[in-house]
Order: sequence, then C-alpha cells, then structure tokens
Amino acid sequence: MKKVFIAILGLCFINAAYTGIGPKPEKIYRITEVQKSGEYYIQQHELWKNELEKDKTNADAWYYYFVAARYANIFGNQNNDLAKIVTDVEKSIPNTFESHYLKYWSMGWTGGYFEELEAAYRIDPNRYETYHDFLSHYEMTGNAIKAQEFAQKWHETGMMSNTILSWSYNLLMSVSDDAIVVTHGDNDTYYPWVLQHVQGVQRGVKVVNINLLMLDSYRNKTFKDLGLPIFTKDMQSFNSGSEYKIALLEHLFDNSRRPVYLSQSTHLDAKKPFKDNLYLTGLASLYCKNEVDNVAMIKNNVENRFATDYLKVNLAYDRSETITKCMNVMYLESYLTLYKHYSESGESTKTKELKTVITKIAKEANHWDNVKIYFGQTDAHSHDYPNLNLKEIQKGFLLIRDNIWAGETELKVADYDLFLMDLVKNRDFETLAFCKTEKTDWESFLDEKEKASSYEKLFHHGHPDDANMPIQNISYEAAVAYSEWLTEVYNQSTYKKKKFQKVVFRLPTESEWELAAKGGLNADYPWGDGFYKNSKGCYLSNTDVANETTCETCAKASNDGGFFTVPADSYFPNNFGLYNVTGNVAEMIATKNIAKGGSWNDSPLNATTISKQNYTTPSPKIGVRIFMEVIEE
Repeated sequence: MKKVFIAILGLCFINAAYTGIGPKPEKIYRITEVQKSGEYYIQQHELWKNELEKDKTNADAWYYYFVAARYANIFGNQNNDLAKIVTDVEKSIPNTFESHYLKYWSMGWTGGYFEELEAAYRIDPNRYETYHDFLSHYEMTGNAIKAQEFAQKWHETGMMSNTILSWSYNLLMSVSDDAIVVTHGDNDTYYPWVLQHVQGVQRGVKVVNINLLMLDSYRNKTFKDLGLPIFTKDMQSFNSGSEYKIALLEHLFDNSRRPVYLSQSTHLDAKKPFKDNLYLTGLASLYCKNEVDNVAMIKNNVENRFATDYLKVNLAYDRSETITKCMNVMYLESYLTLYKHYSESGESTKTKELKTVITKIAKEANHWDNVKIYFGQTDAHSHDYPNLNLKEIQKGFLLIRDNIWAGETELKVADYDLFLMDLVKNRDFETLAFCKTEKTDWESFLDEKEKASSYEKLFHHGHPDDANMPIQNISYEAAVAYSEWLTEVYNQSTYKKKKFQKVVFRLPTESEWELAAKGGLNADYPWGDGFYKNSKGCYLSNTDVANETTCETCAKASNDGGFFTVPADSYFPNNFGLYNVTGNVAEMIATKNIAKGGSWNDSPLNATTISKQNYTTPSPKIGVRIFMEVIEE
C-alpha cells in the first residue's frame, strides 16, 4: 500500500482566564513548553511593564517583559522593539544573567553571539533556559561530548515534558536503526537528541533539522558527516525558502546511501513534491522509489516498538499538555491505516482498542469532526452525497470567453463536502485543518424580534449548511486547495465523455469575475440595469433589505425574504446563465483578501457587479465561484 499521509503540528492557543481582583503578571514559558494566545502575551507585556515601573532592577520582570514582548509580536501582531528592550536591560541590570541571555536570544546564535550565552551560563549555570541553546550549538558544531553534557543537564532538571519525550521516542522508533530522519521544529528535534544522548535511544539515527540545513555551516558539516556531496546552490538561487528546502531534500534523497525519513512534523510544502515516494511508517514517512509494504511497518512499530500508554491515560500533570495534544494528531494517519487493517483482518479486539485511542486523540485536539466521518459517524446536518463525476462537473460550468468558463452557481456545500470527505478518506488532516468550515452563530446576526421567529420562518429557504446552499466561512487557502483538488480529479479522470484533456480550476481574476457577473452587459446589476427591484417591487437578489418593504405576492424565486443565504440557483440567471453573481455570498477572487459582488448581509447598493470588499478571515458572508480554464482540448 503506497500512500503519504500528511499532518503538521500547528500552533495551539488557549485563552488566558483570570479570577479574583484582576490579571497578575505570570511566569512566561517558552512557546515550546506552553503556548497561549496573542491577547495573553499582550496583556502580560503590559503587566510586566508595570512591575518595571515600580522597580527597574527587577531581573525577573525584565526577563518576562522581554519574553512577553517577543511573543506578542509573533502572536499578537505587535511591533515591540526587542533590541531597545535589550539595551534597557543592559543599562538597568548590567552583567546579569538576564542582560547576557536576552542579548543572545535577541540577536540569535547565527549572529556570532555565542559568547553572550556562555557569559549568562557562567553567572548562573543552573538556569535551564540555556541548556537547549547549548545542545543545539554543540549538535551543529559536532561536539558530541558537550552536546551530551547539556542534554543530560536539561533532562535532570525535570523541566522536559514527559509526553513530548514519549512522542519523540515513538518518532525514533518509526525509523530504521541506520536512518536519517528530517525534522522541522524545536520539540521534534531537541527531544530526540536528548533521548539519543541520555537514554541511548536509536543513537545510530541521524536527526537532521530541515530549517538548520539552510545554514551553510550546519549543512556542509552534516552532509560531509553523512558522506554526501556538498550542496552548491545558495538560497538566492530559489524563489522562496520552501523551494530551497525541497531542493535540499531532493539532494538528500538522491545521494544518501542510508534510508531517509521525513518526520510527520515536516511541513506539507516540503513533502508534497515527493508524496508518490513517501511511505508512512508511524510518526515518519520513508522515502523510497520502490513499492513498500508500509502497513506491515506501521503494524510492527505500533505493536512492538512504540510506547503508547500515555496516549490512553493521562497519569500526571504536564504543563505542555496543549502542545502534546496537537503533536498527537500526527498519530492519526498511521492509526487509521492500522484500524482499517485490523478491521479487514477481523481482529475485533484490536480494532476496538485502537478506535478508543483514535477517538481520544481526535477529541482532545478538536479533530473529531474530521475523524468521525471515517467511522461512519455523522451529525444531524450531514448528508449522503453521490460520488463526484465529470458529467456533473462539466454541466456546472458555462463559457464566458475564449477558454474561460465560470461556475453556473457559487460553489455548493454538497460539492465542498465531497472534497472534505476525500481528505478524510485519505487522512490528509493537515489540509483538513485549514479547509474545514468554521461554525457560524447565525442567531448573532438577528435582532431580538427576529430571534423569536420559528426555525421554519428563519430557514424557510433552507439552512445555510444544507447541500444546495453556497459554501461559506472557508479560508482563501481552502478555496485554492479545493480548486487544486478539482483540477486533479478532472485531469486524472478516464471518463469517456470528458470535454477537455486538461483544465485548471481556479479563482478568477477581478476582470474575469466582472466580465462573468455582467453577462456581456455594462450595468451595475447582472440583469442589465441599475435597479435592484423589478416593476412589481420584487427583489432580484439576496441582499440586506430589512429596512425595505417586502413584496409578499412575488414568486419565491424572485422575492428576497432570506435572512441568510438561499439556494445557489435562486433568482434569475444573467445572460451567461450564472446565478447569484451579486448577493447571497460575496465571492473570492484570485487576489487574496478581496471579494466581489456583496452578500446577504450587504445592502443592494453594495452588492453590484463592481462592488468590492476586504476580508482577512473566513466569514459566513463570503463564498467562492470556481472558474475553469481550458488548457488542452
């Protein structure tokens, strides 16, 4: 069975909660230990600033003030001047652990500031914050004795997360004894190093961090130690860091005599070009050009090599619990593969036990909505849609110019759900993480009088999540992913009556969208004039007309009356045959954060063929109309 199953550790935030008389300044851990929200770090930044106003010599206050400022920049879109903070620290508490360490942290170990780290350590060798920095430095420079010393020191502090250590142990158990395993971040790199140095776990495995490989000194030394030719191209030769990483991985795959694995934490962009040659083995995927029975590998690793009790029962408090729950999602691809194997083999006891663990992992990380479909569990709003077929796809697109075709309607919930179910089927949980629709509190858009209305009145055209409604509340990235998926489905299909050999489904440019919306006419509205009612006073699109008189005698298809979205093929089409190009949901275009045409929540004057609005996050007011470009007839 050949397949790459992709997952990635995303940032997991928890909201800060306070009781008593008000928020207080708190000890702030590195985000590799505890992750919180941007709002939390912004608040803590101010609280520690207040402490410094009381006492400029408070070393703890300076330290946490800097840490809060740093993470407020990352997660709270702040622009705190870290260099200035370091300068202030040096003036207020010179020659202290904090003055040296924060300077090192601010300037970075790549900038030749290692002596600042050493100075901080001499002042206070018991501060565990320095240990992972030393470990990283000595791993990069090849000093195994010193790397082992600081791995031991860090381990003995008791400050390492036992659950992340367990996860890292299973990562090392996912690969062969002589493997090279490529990792991505901090926890998936430092923790395996500690296990190797302190516990002797898989010492023959070379753990290589893909981001560190972008540094010349580390890359050259690592490749030399592995017997690989030097990689001669520099980063400036590539369009992006992602392309550079892909080239580095390709160099590894092509030249290594040792088996090479990618950790499940490796970013999707780096994995995607090699997906046909990656075979999941647990928490890693083996690169191999020949067919591999990876199910047997997963089964052996999970049953005989993994330490998994911590996945079944949480025996002790772990301050890194939130991070671990996210990391544990990376088990799901392997476990679902193994679950299928057990089910097909009739191993009912193992099937039941594994389902319990899968359920626990998924629910703890808020992935249950994705996973339950795999077990055939659906909620009250779920639907059983027919399989996607090219006949239906082709019927849904209409020619607007040359080789450009536009979706007859906005993308429907039913069609988007088929995409999501295909991701679940293939256990592509990384893509699911940014493609799943956000939940909408529809009642929040109603006034008090409307909230008292019956369900039938509010949703007499149907619930916004029904099959024939336009999909909404998805991200730009999700719309792009859907388009790419549909392109692959169409182009790989062997359907005999396929109209075209090769097409690209995509978001339209602004000019393409306006051309389609106007239907060959030059007017504010798709029906060819500047009025949003017909001669009978009936509304011609689904917009916000709450303050206007409703036409009670109009036909259902012509009367507005929808509190929210209405079916995607409502109202009359324009001259090209396209429905709802204005109103209903505003439609994304190829330019990110721009939507056209207005929505059910916009006034008719803001829902025209030239209307434009900005968005930054998924919204129940914004959907998408997919366009098709014919490449080869």
